[in-house]
Formats: sequence, structure tokens, C-alpha cells
Amino acid sequence: MNRPLLWCTLAFAAGIYLADGTSEAGISYGLVAFGVGIAVTGADFLRPSLRHLPILLAFAGAGAFVQGLHQLDSPADPLARYALAEDSPHLTLEGRVREADIILDDTEYATIILDVTEARHGGERLTETGRVQVRWSAPNGWDNSETGKAKPVLPGEKIRVEGDVNYRLGPVNPGVRDVEDHLRRQGVHSMVRVYGPNGIQRVDAPPTRPHRYWPAQWRQLQAERLSGIVPEAAIPLVYTVWLGDRRRVEDEDYDTYLRAGTAHILAVSGIHMGIVFLTVSGVLGVFVRNRRLRAVLVIVAVFGFALTTGARVSAMRASLMVAAYMVYELFDREPDTPSALSLAGLILLVSDPDSLFQLGFQLSFMSVASILLFHKPIEHRLEGLRIPWAMRQTLSATLAVQILPLPLLLHTFHVLPGLGPLVNLAVVPLLTLVLWVSCFTAAAAFTWEGAALISGHALVPLIWLIDSAAGAATSIPGSYWRVAVPGPLSVASYFGGVAVAWYGVRRGMDPRRWGTVLALGLAGALIFWRPWTPEPEIVVLDVGHGDAIFVRAPSGQTLLVDGGDAGRFVDMGERVVEPFLRSRQVSRLDYVAVTHAHSDHIGGLFHVLERFDVGRVVLPARP
Repeated sequence: MNRPLLWCTLAFAAGIYLADGTSEAGISYGLVAFGVGIAVTGADFLRPSLRHLPILLAFAGAGAFVQGLHQLDSPADPLARYALAEDSPHLTLEGRVREADIILDDTEYATIILDVTEARHGGERLTETGRVQVRWSAPNGWDNSETGKAKPVLPGEKIRVEGDVNYRLGPVNPGVRDVEDHLRRQGVHSMVRVYGPNGIQRVDAPPTRPHRYWPAQWRQLQAERLSGIVPEAAIPLVYTVWLGDRRRVEDEDYDTYLRAGTAHILAVSGIHMGIVFLTVSGVLGVFVRNRRLRAVLVIVAVFGFALTTGARVSAMRASLMVAAYMVYELFDREPDTPSALSLAGLILLVSDPDSLFQLGFQLSFMSVASILLFHKPIEHRLEGLRIPWAMRQTLSATLAVQILPLPLLLHTFHVLPGLGPLVNLAVVPLLTLVLWVSCFTAAAAFTWEGAALISGHALVPLIWLIDSAAGAATSIPGSYWRVAVPGPLSVASYFGGVAVAWYGVRRGMDPRRWGTVLALGLAGALIFWRPWTPEPEIVVLDVGHGDAIFVRAPSGQTLLVDGGDAGRFVDMGERVVEPFLRSRQVSRLDYVAVTHAHSDHIGGLFHVLERFDVGRVVLPARP
């Protein structure tokens, strides 16, 4: 069996996928499959070509067993079940902080994950405990004039909150990214909202200093120092790409990045780790001749960057993938990328099988895998064009990182950026400069404030160029398309063509042979984009307090009744209605009906009207 680790990891992932949601049944079937696979391994009655199947069966059984164990406590913890039974009771909760956002003087909204150790209902102490998400609005007051500014909250600290504990974590709709499922897979089964500077109170207890405490504190300290050094115009992107805090990026700017095909730079994961990996390994390749020492320094660099972002899960995953790749260098062997990625994937899935279903894991894994698989073949092709080394590194990374994540990005964001590859040729090199200038600025902010001010202001033109490139690309008519979700055959056709092209390049095959297969794969992806005839349906969407109803008639005509609310923090037209319509292959609405002009019915419709071709809008008789 060629590359056994790859096939074993795929089997393990398949076992997790098949056992998802089965709990005890997954454990039972997993044990049976694992036992049969081990028992039959090496049996004489199996043909030589089939003797690897029992090993794959054993790994699939192990995956099902691990996923079953992981879901034994689902779907709720005792505190969430109490909140469901009592219909959102008003409780006082105490517990240890597990995760927390950066909190500064201008912070309007923050989230905290709290492991509850004590709950009280009135004067009664409850036995129920669990993990809740605390949604903290206006920690510094609504007009930023109240006394008593909010202090940062760090993992391990003990805090007290009071509010209505709700079992419902967010809207749940078909075809829409399920925030509730995402949180439940992290063990969060209820939420509580708090408001103002006094929404969270610290309990007089020393922090436990978990492994997340020091990276989170370092991230918070950097944010505080950078806020006084980096000009306001550069802060949103610097916080996003260096500290992994995207809350300051305006929705309009984020949509521009999406349409330009550059939104991947706003999530600290694959592309950022790829930049650090390629830059550090390239520079060390010039100055450090010892191969093992060079590998160790690269591993230290990527994990150091991950710790800078607060040791967030996406960054740590990407670091582990790069480290698995560099292990081959430690043993003076040529890295085998598929096997290295498989090793990292297997470690990640064993530690958290639910990560298989999380968008962050999928995007970061696809991005790093794309760089590691394709940057060298692309760089080799560019070498023949006599392009300088530094430019080859940048171009190869820029082109490589866009290959594997493309179907997932289309499925998630519903935008096909026609100029994306070209725009990224400018944006990714600029992002590389922003990352390293941010690194110097953050370090100098604690040691040499004058130098930090100079480098902090140097970030402004770099970020202006990134914003200008994205804005210029989206201003060209036809530079992007709002698209429906690609079908399974479309995705399979795309990956099939890419896989053959990668294999052909690695084997030195005639470019005409693998190029033809790649072209056929891309053509198939377009042909099978909409592989099914839509069924008539009526779907009442979950938009919280409000209304949104989708109707598809047997004739194929479509009607949307209302669009949910558009509040200060959430636009249901953007969050729920548009993704649902794209998942239903809807690109045109024949009718949009407005029942009445209250915000919770009409608010989200403005976003829909901007994004879809609408035949007719039906308004009520009353204004």
C-alpha cells in the first residue's frame, strides 16, 4: 500500500464521519470494526491486493470509537438541561475563564467561554454545572463615558456573571453554517448575555494559570501597546493578521475582501503560517547550513507565531502541520508531503474528532496542505522563466494557497472572485511585509518606542495598498460573481483534475497529458455546478425574533416573505437568508413580499435586495 499513513488517516476520518451523532452505537460498532480488522490482518485467505483492507477497517473502527466517546456527553451538560427545563432562568454563575477576546477601551463587544463551577438561582445553590458562552456587550459602557473601565479577562481567572441562561445558542437553518452546532462541538451548550462595565465581576481567587493563560496575556499586552503606537487607520488589519482579532474590520470592508478573493488573509491560519514557514526557511537556507538546526529553528518560528496570536486553535493546527512536514528534515530525509499532512491530521483528529466538522479546521488544513503540496512544483516551473528567487517564493506561495481551499470558500462565502489569483499576486507579498513589520513593531513597543512608532506608521501605506488592490479589483464590472453552492459532482471533478495535475508534475509527465485532465476537471466542475432539479418547498427560516419564509412553487418560481432583522451586531439577511438561498441554488427571486415595515421583518431584506436579482417586490397597502 503506497503511503499507508495517508490511507489510514482517511479511514480514521471516515470512521469519525460515519459515527457522528451515534454516541453509544458509534462506540459499539467502532469496537467491532476495530476487532475484526485486527483479527483478520495478515489472514492467509485474503488476496495480496486486499490485505491492507483489514488495517483500514481497524482505523475506521478506531475513528468511530473515538468519536463515540467524544459525544457521550452530548447534546447538553447539566446546566444547559436545567436552562432548557426552566425556560431561560435568571442565574448567578461563577467559574473559570477558558477563552476570552481582547478587551480594550474601545471594545464594543466581547465573548468569553466560562467553565461554570457554581450556579445560584435566587438564594438557592444548584448542583448543575457546565460550559457557557458569555456575550458581553458594551464592556466600557454604551457611550464610553461610564466610570470603571472593563479590565481584560484571561484564561484561568475566576469571574462571576448574572443573567438569563439560554439553551439556544444561535439560529439553526438548512444550508447555513450552524453556529450552534459549532459551539456544542466545543462543549458549549448554553449562553448568557451581560451588559456594561459591571457585567462581569472578578472573584477574589488566584488564577489557575492554565497553558492558555500566558499566550492570552501576551496577546492582550501586545494589543494594548500597539493601540498607542499604530495609527488608527492601520489598527483593524494589524489586529486581524497579527493577533487574530477580526472584530474591528467593518462589514463593508470584509465584503470587499470577499469579492476580491483576498478574505483568506483575515483569518490567522494557513496562509499566515505558510508565509512564516517559507520566509524563515528561505532566509535560514542562506545562513544556516546545518539541515537539522534549520528545521528546529523553523519549527520554533511557526509555533512562536502561533503563541503570539494567543495560541488560538487555528494557528496551533497550522503550526502542527508545518512541524510534521519539518520532522523529515530532522531525520535528513526528503519530506513526503502527503504523509506529513496525514500524520498531522491523525494527531489533530485523535485529540479532537469534532474538528473534522469545523470550518476553521477545514480551511486551515486545506490552506497549509495547498502550500506544502504545490509551492515547490510551481516554484520549479517559475525557475525555468528565470524569475528571481525571492519573487519565485512569493509567487509560488500566492498561487499555491488558492488551489485546494477554493471549493470550500465557494461553499462558505458564495463568491467567485474572477480576479482573485491576480489580486493575490499583489496582496500576499504585501501581507508578508505587514506581518514582519508588525512583528518588529510589537517587539519594539516593549523595548524601543521610537523605532516602534516609525515602523507602526510604515504599516499605513502597506495596508493602504492592500485595501486599494482589493477595492480596485471589485470596482471592475464582472470581476466577481455571487454564486450558488457547487454540487458534490462539481467538487469531485475539480479535486480530481487537481490531483492528476499534481501527480503529473511530481512525476515529470508531459504537461499536455496532465493539463488535458486538469482542463476536463475544471470543465466538469462548471457543468455539474447545479446537478439537481429543485423540489417545491416552503421553509420557515430561524431568524430569531422576526420572520423570513422561502417558497418555491412547483413551477420553479420563488418567493421570499420578509427577511428578518438587521440590528447593531447581526444582519439576518446577511447571516441567514443569503447563505440559505445560495445553498438552495437560488440566484434570482421572482417575488419578495413585505408583510409590514417593522425592523424584525424588513431589516434583512435590504441586504437580500442588494445581492439578488429580484423580479417584483410586493409591498403592503399601509406605508
